[in-house]
Amino acid sequence: MEDDMQRLQDLNRSPYVEQAVWFLNAYWEKGTNFGKNKKEAEKVFKIHQLVVELDPNGAEGNELDEIKAHQVLEKFGMTKTHVDFRQLLKSIDVDNNGKVSLTEFLTLQFKSDWKELVNSIKEQGDGGRSLNAATETLKAAQESLKAADDAATKAKEDAATAAEKEKAAKSMSKAAVEAEAKAKKQEASAIKSEEKSKVDEANAKEAEAKQIESFNEAKAAEDSAVAAEEDAASKKAAAEAAEKDAADKKTAAEALEAEAKVNAKAAKKATTEAREAEKVFKLAEDELNKALQQQLKAEKELTDSKEDLERQEKEIQDRKDRLKKASEDPKAGPVLQGKAAHELAQMNAEDPSYLIVAKVRVDAAIRAQQKVTAEAASKKEEAARKRKPFLEKREAAEKAEAAAEQSEKEAVAARKEAEDALADAVQKRKDAEKQHKDALSKRKKAESERAKQEKLKKKAEDSRQKAETSRKAAEKARAEAQESAKEAESSRKDAEQKEKEAIASREAAETSAQELEVAKDKTILDFQLAEEALSYAKEVNEHACLGMIWWIERSLEEAKKTMSPVQKKKLEGKPHNSVRKSMSAVRNLVFGGM
Repeated sequence: MEDDMQRLQDLNRSPYVEQAVWFLNAYWEKGTNFGKNKKEAEKVFKIHQLVVELDPNGAEGNELDEIKAHQVLEKFGMTKTHVDFRQLLKSIDVDNNGKVSLTEFLTLQFKSDWKELVNSIKEQGDGGRSLNAATETLKAAQESLKAADDAATKAKEDAATAAEKEKAAKSMSKAAVEAEAKAKKQEASAIKSEEKSKVDEANAKEAEAKQIESFNEAKAAEDSAVAAEEDAASKKAAAEAAEKDAADKKTAAEALEAEAKVNAKAAKKATTEAREAEKVFKLAEDELNKALQQQLKAEKELTDSKEDLERQEKEIQDRKDRLKKASEDPKAGPVLQGKAAHELAQMNAEDPSYLIVAKVRVDAAIRAQQKVTAEAASKKEEAARKRKPFLEKREAAEKAEAAAEQSEKEAVAARKEAEDALADAVQKRKDAEKQHKDALSKRKKAESERAKQEKLKKKAEDSRQKAETSRKAAEKARAEAQESAKEAESSRKDAEQKEKEAIASREAAETSAQELEVAKDKTILDFQLAEEALSYAKEVNEHACLGMIWWIERSLEEAKKTMSPVQKKKLEGKPHNSVRKSMSAVRNLVFGGM
């Protein structure tokens, strides 16, 4: 069992073609019996082609991953879902390596026993050694044919391309000559147009400059008019506001005047009433005040009398003091001392009681008078106390009356001032409206003039831009024309050179194509040699390597599909002498290997 598994693993590691040939050899005369069922053998061939196509390693590969294996199975309708594939993979992945070889595909497809397959040693014969010459000869013929076909095809294509290029080069050369002449003509025309466009541009710039100056003047006049109109509008609005304010102030002043007159009249009435209410108390107070003044006068007279007595008394005492001092002054002399002493004695001898009595009497009179005065003052104060609220009310009424009169005067003055201010504001508003109307008219005229000048400026700018664009276009056209002329000249030279090169390339391609036709004939010899080698190989393999023989024949047939009818006809003819000589060597190689 282990040997069988090892053989399977070895077979699975073989290239796809070896796996396919082993399978065909094993069942060529038994099982599927590919020898009698060529359609089934063809199916093996197709499966081999598919796995080679899917495998990144191509013919050198030996097994596919799960994704590629799934694609092969789906191609032959053997699985649908992923679950189905997983179950099928377990049944065909005999060596459990997670991949599927061509051998495992074929055992599944043809329901073969893999153990029987790996042990089909007899059917494999010598393992294909006797067919190596045929196989190698076929491989060489295929490669030679493909290389010759590719080279011949390319040579023909190159020759055709070279002929087309030669034709195109001649056409381009002719066109380049014509284009050069046309370009030089266009260059001369472009230079003339450029000179004219420069003159037009200069004239347009001059006209634009003059129009811009006119527009700037009109714009400045408009700006000035707009500013004046805005100032007038501002003054008008201010005047209207001032007029409204003055009207409001006049209305307010009239209301204040009316209110002041009412207040003044009420204050005057209140003053009159207060005076009448105070009058009785004022008369009583005035009478008591007169009496008080008389008592105060009498009291003052008594006081004055007392003061006079005290003055006399003081004068006498002062005289005595001087006489005594003089009588005792040794510097005065005896006479003066004596005289002073005598006079002092006379004064001391006089009776001073009259002064004392007079003083006592005056003091008593003063005390009596003060009592009378105090009573008069008390009465006067009582009268003043009773009068005081009426006095205060009258004084307040007089003050309120004076204030009301002043308010009335001020209200009248304010009303007159408001009337004068309103009249002035009305006049200023009228003046402002007139100024605003004049300014608005001037602004509209200035705007109209500015709009007119702006249109003219725009027209001038457009003309200048058009002229500038024309000049630039002319310069560009001149530059392009000059460049085109240079390019045309260069293109003409290149075209002439390419024409020469194209002729040389076409001649070389034609020569190469002729040489390759000879080389293709050689491939016919290679195929004839391969067929002869296969024929000799069949003679020594009657019951072994039969699948491999069919495989070689099938591959040879596949290769012929790429031959041309002429090549096929040549291949069907008699072998060339060189082929016969080569086949003798092949026969010796085949039989010698046996």
